[in-house]
Amino acid sequence: MPLLTANGAAYSARELTPWELDEYTRGGGYDVRFLIRGIGYPASPKCVSHYPGSLDRHRAAGRIVLLRHRVGVDDFAGGWEAGQAHARAALADARIEGYPENLPLIFTCDRRLDEVDRDEIPLSTALSYLDGVADVIGFDRTWCSGYADLVHVAQDISAAAGFVLRGPETGMRDGIAFHRSDGERIFPGRIEADLLKAYIDLDAFEGDEFPMGLEQWQQERMYDRIMSMSAGVAGESFNGAQFEHHEHRLTVIDQKLDVIGGVLTRLAMRDGGLDLTDDETAMLASRLGSPTTSDLADLADHLSMHLDLGRDTVYRVLEELYQPSTVRVMKPRRPAHAADDMSGQAS
Repeated sequence: MPLLTANGAAYSARELTPWELDEYTRGGGYDVRFLIRGIGYPASPKCVSHYPGSLDRHRAAGRIVLLRHRVGVDDFAGGWEAGQAHARAALADARIEGYPENLPLIFTCDRRLDEVDRDEIPLSTALSYLDGVADVIGFDRTWCSGYADLVHVAQDISAAAGFVLRGPETGMRDGIAFHRSDGERIFPGRIEADLLKAYIDLDAFEGDEFPMGLEQWQQERMYDRIMSMSAGVAGESFNGAQFEHHEHRLTVIDQKLDVIGGVLTRLAMRDGGLDLTDDETAMLASRLGSPTTSDLADLADHLSMHLDLGRDTVYRVLEELYQPSTVRVMKPRRPAHAADDMSGQAS
């Protein structure tokens, strides 16, 4: 089990002042070195943004403050779309409060995704929620708070960059930053708060270099993830599949270029161009597949650089191949040497 480094508090009844937290410590309570506070909805008294200036006052008093988003127990039930919406709300409110852009935003799943609540929120839906969050704020800032049945899986597949574990402390393992007990309460300022335990050096949240303040194993995991995505890993759904798809698409385009290039080269050698028959058009269209207008434009740009034909000519040929019309292919330009011969004869 990792080593405890500091104690903190999470609360939502009202805002505590730095003085109240200091008084709690002086009265024999825990040394509260960090806080996790709500964000996303300034109208809610559960959010630190409901109390303008509070975030700055806590930070000025020397405490680390991390922000978390929570609407209710079913936040994660909305999957990708809910993750995106909640991330936007949290990000917008955090920016108004001046929350550093390098610090994480924590998203809370209050459901147990084992046999108890599996029907309410499938594990795959909860993981999709985290993907939606990361799509808005980036992977490095996406943190997850939940029970071991979600946190351990999300950690194993790198679905989030950091974690807060709820439930039994026996579920703590390397790489989980904080533990939040369901039953251990403290009462700073005479309000109920959850005791938090840190298993990460809080200096990692200071300054502007938080991502590189991650533990070594986390940095290595992030590096491996990035490299696998860059190289493309066969058979994986996320790490690299998108790059395999892109490479396959380029291969298909190359094959189409070979077909089109051959046709255009032959056209360039025929004085007056060529009217395509219906059979020729059908054959070429089947070879080309179903390119979009954008695809045709890209192909025209590419081919016009390698053939002795203007870009407009190439584009009209491509349109004729894919969408046959009565338009006759434009007459190719004469090679430069042919033009010289004609001028010589005229003289």
